[in-house]
Amino acid sequence: MSISFPAEVLGAADCPVVLRDYQADAVASVTAVAATSGRARLLMFCATGKTLVALCSAVRIAPPDGVVVVLVPTLDLLSQTLAVWASAGVDHEAIAVCGDPDIGESWTHPDDLPCPVSRDPEFVAHWLTNRLRGLKLVLATHFSADRVAGALLRSGVSADVTVVDEAHWTAGRADKAIAVVHDEARFPSRFRLYATATPKVVVARPGGELESVSMADPAVYGPVAYDYPASRAIAEGWVDDYRVAVIGVPRSEATSLLRNGRHGGRATGHEGAGLHRAVVQAALAKAATTWGLRRVLVFTGRVADAASFAQTLPQAVAALPPENRPPGRLTASHVSGVMPGRQRRAALADLRDPPDAGWTVLANARCLAEGVDVPAIDGVVLTVRTKSSAGVLQAVGRALRPHPDGRGTSLVLVPLLLPDDGAIPDLVETSGWSTMLQTLRKADDTLASDLDAARLRLAQNPAEPAPAIPRVVVDLPAGWHGLLRQVVARILRSTTSSWWEGYAAAVRLHRSTGTIDVTTRCVDPDGYPVGQWLNYQKHCSRNDLLTKQQTHLLARLGFSAAGAHAESWSRLLWHCDRYLENRDVLDVPQHYRDPDTGYRLGQQPSNARSTAKAGKLTAERRAQLDARAMVWNMYDHQWWNVMLPAVDAYRATVGDGPIPSLYRTPPPDDLPLGDWVHKQYQAAKKRETEPRAPPSPRATRTARTPDSRTACSQIPP
Repeated sequence: MSISFPAEVLGAADCPVVLRDYQADAVASVTAVAATSGRARLLMFCATGKTLVALCSAVRIAPPDGVVVVLVPTLDLLSQTLAVWASAGVDHEAIAVCGDPDIGESWTHPDDLPCPVSRDPEFVAHWLTNRLRGLKLVLATHFSADRVAGALLRSGVSADVTVVDEAHWTAGRADKAIAVVHDEARFPSRFRLYATATPKVVVARPGGELESVSMADPAVYGPVAYDYPASRAIAEGWVDDYRVAVIGVPRSEATSLLRNGRHGGRATGHEGAGLHRAVVQAALAKAATTWGLRRVLVFTGRVADAASFAQTLPQAVAALPPENRPPGRLTASHVSGVMPGRQRRAALADLRDPPDAGWTVLANARCLAEGVDVPAIDGVVLTVRTKSSAGVLQAVGRALRPHPDGRGTSLVLVPLLLPDDGAIPDLVETSGWSTMLQTLRKADDTLASDLDAARLRLAQNPAEPAPAIPRVVVDLPAGWHGLLRQVVARILRSTTSSWWEGYAAAVRLHRSTGTIDVTTRCVDPDGYPVGQWLNYQKHCSRNDLLTKQQTHLLARLGFSAAGAHAESWSRLLWHCDRYLENRDVLDVPQHYRDPDTGYRLGQQPSNARSTAKAGKLTAERRAQLDARAMVWNMYDHQWWNVMLPAVDAYRATVGDGPIPSLYRTPPPDDLPLGDWVHKQYQAAKKRETEPRAPPSPRATRTARTPDSRTACSQIPP
């Protein structure tokens, strides 16, 4: 159980660093949530100061001699966080809980940290119980979270504040090491702050054996204390704007580039991997020429791929036509976690200040992720497909950090292989573009709105050129512009909802007819089933499945949830009255359709019976159906008022012989009389059911005796 802080103990310490306005608002919001809840989420876009906000929040919430635990995913981020605390001037003593298993491809070694280091819970527990001045700061990697938990339990100390940085790593499987931080019994802490730029939402699979946690669950992660999205950070100028550049490269050009990029008489890599690399390199050179890129970071899947990319890039650029070669000297290199520190620092220095005023490309495989102090760049390329939204946003976030010599707009490159046969290209061949755009869409409300608006324009104007997307640029070579619309359409259909296709059809319908009140069989001139789509929107509105934006846009066409529901009920009652013109009771067969309008009346009373049985049918609507002699128990009604008269009619016409099991009564009733009689005979023969007492006779029907039902069950099938 988490313990909330009394309001009077919060805010006792001033924030030790100068904050931007939104950062100060975030600290105030986190502090306010800590007064009422033991958990909170802090959602802030990359490079907007999550570490500073978490630091100031912890200082304000924890007492001057309290315990603050900070959990980070890597040793590099641990070292960086430790430096931020040291420069903030907070009176504290620190210990790092990490060791060799945490190193991996880290640029930092535990021996390099300027504080005590241990993974021994006993040692850490002893450190916690010593009399130390100021705050006790425990910094640990996610991998070592269980060691911190053990130290807290052994010492009998409860952390005053636990900051979980890059908290998306804690979502997913509940049995991972870092998941211990969620459990108060195993990891005692008075307040938990989960900070991330990419909250991970996990949808549990039905019947799944493994338990999982999702950052959408407030019981685990608490309420959202503050949200600072990418769109706001860009609008306020704290991070650079960006463009997603889709650069087309013909297969013939990439193949020629691959053949000319031999080293020592041997082609590098397999043909498929080599072609992929050639496409990326050609697209990168063209983008650098067009947009003047000078600092580019390339993410690959393996260290060997990063080394190969850097090694072959100069030859590839030299083989390109002059108009596609960027001016200035090219410096291409790669870094990995096993490189000596001096070599890595030299590569980063070249990225920070490209030699001879040229341009630098630095390739890496996962070693420039969270916590590595990478210079601000103006372009990023992801050469490997990935499903990790967090990884994509971390990579793209590198390009959005402002640079004093930058252009103010960074580029996210999406290479596109163009087939020589002129077919629509498959973007999936050369990049994880879909995951990238969907991730950026979630983080950037402006991009999401632009994509949706473009999808709507595409659907509304099928004959016009491809709609423009402000933050997405598609650059195709000469002779390929005929595919522009198809490429844009594929991008939009993979990153937006098909809902916009239906809405565009509804808009066209409203413009031509002045209404959207049509039957479900209505199809627009382009062949779109707009009637079915509108009917489904009524279902969605009744079940709160529409977003606020969708509800607003439909309302502009005269659509409303309440109105649609009321109109549907009025239409039902009108058809019930038509049905009763030739009948005494409302006993509509389930598959009955109105012969003139085609309205599916049979299903509606059945739905009303189910709603009434669940106790959800309003008294007013039940009274309206009762006034129309609604039959609420169709089973008994069919026995006494439908099936037995049908048996009598059959006997009068055919005789007393057996009724064939496939026999149906003549239209319009079309009752499965033979099947019904057969089932009654089988039920009586096997004694599965006892004969029911007949219902109370009504003024509108003739009561029958139980003997009639018994006699029916004795009819041979």
